[in-house]
Amino acid sequence: MFGPLRLILAFLVLLSHLDVRIHGLPGTGFQFRPGVNDPGFNLGPFAVAIFYMLSGYVMTGLVRAYYMDKGKFGIFMVDRCCRILPQYLVFMLAMLPIAMFVDQGHMRTVDGDPTVLRMVYNITLIPLNFLMYIDDVQNFTLIEPSWSLGAEMQFYMIIPFVLLWRIRDWVVPASLMVFFVGSMWFFGMNADTWAYRLIPGVLFIFLLGSYAFDGMKGEKSAWVKLGLLYVAVIGLFGVMAGYAVMKGEAFDTKWCLGKNYEVYIAIMVGVPLMIWLAKKKRQAWDEYLGNLSYGLFLSHMLPVWGLAKLRVGETTLDQTAWFMPAVIVIAFLLAALGYHLVEKPFLSIRRNFRKRKLAVSPSVTARA
Repeated sequence: MFGPLRLILAFLVLLSHLDVRIHGLPGTGFQFRPGVNDPGFNLGPFAVAIFYMLSGYVMTGLVRAYYMDKGKFGIFMVDRCCRILPQYLVFMLAMLPIAMFVDQGHMRTVDGDPTVLRMVYNITLIPLNFLMYIDDVQNFTLIEPSWSLGAEMQFYMIIPFVLLWRIRDWVVPASLMVFFVGSMWFFGMNADTWAYRLIPGVLFIFLLGSYAFDGMKGEKSAWVKLGLLYVAVIGLFGVMAGYAVMKGEAFDTKWCLGKNYEVYIAIMVGVPLMIWLAKKKRQAWDEYLGNLSYGLFLSHMLPVWGLAKLRVGETTLDQTAWFMPAVIVIAFLLAALGYHLVEKPFLSIRRNFRKRKLAVSPSVTARA
């Protein structure tokens, strides 16, 4: 049900790293302008925030079905690591030669040599969204969007206990407050940090999906809580917009630059979209497209950075009209290779692991 959406979201992240932005508002010069390095609607944060919600939906189902026991936490985390790490480590190591031997002037997150400490930072993954604010890490992140996988892994560590201890209704308002204060830049908090990347400010976004799952399973109170949270986000967005107008900022796509308005829009669009898709019948190709999405998310920086300084006559490839199509084609090919050569073998390992530890049917392994 979510497979096509996940692939589209991964593609939006790819476009974001090609500097594709949406400029203007509908009716005021609304247009796509790839490669323009100025403010505009960033497709990356929009996609990542919806990824957060989908993860909350799927993980709530998985935990409620098989892991509502603190003694199974270790099994759950092993399962999650077997899902996240294999392709991540393969593509991270594939990026290493590019980082070492290609001109680093155009690589936004790679500067310098791959020291042991820097490689440890990259391999650990789980704390990477926090560690990225250490200069040595920020200057050597091999897979640029890997910080979001750190947030994802942190959510995996939290969600079993949130559900088991029934503290979701307490955690959500606390996280929402951090998100709002961060997005307003109050108390010196940075919106990009506290309302997009770090788990205290985005945990409630994951839990939007959690409420949606419980609602789909017949829990009426979950629908009420999801609706109230959704209205609260719209209200906070209105407060932020009003605050900007009061300060005399122009109301266009630049009006809240740095105030993470893409994340607000993602929530307002993503919640009804997630619910609509959750009601759809699963198709045979849904799972395959979803599996491709992870490889596309991880692999696309290989052609972006690998081709950027490849010379064609007197110009570099990134200055040609076919740079973007070349990146897209190669990224999809790498995603397919990553799935068939890396992901599928580990699907068998995870399937056998779950059957042995939890007596889970193979179809469940494939879905999560």
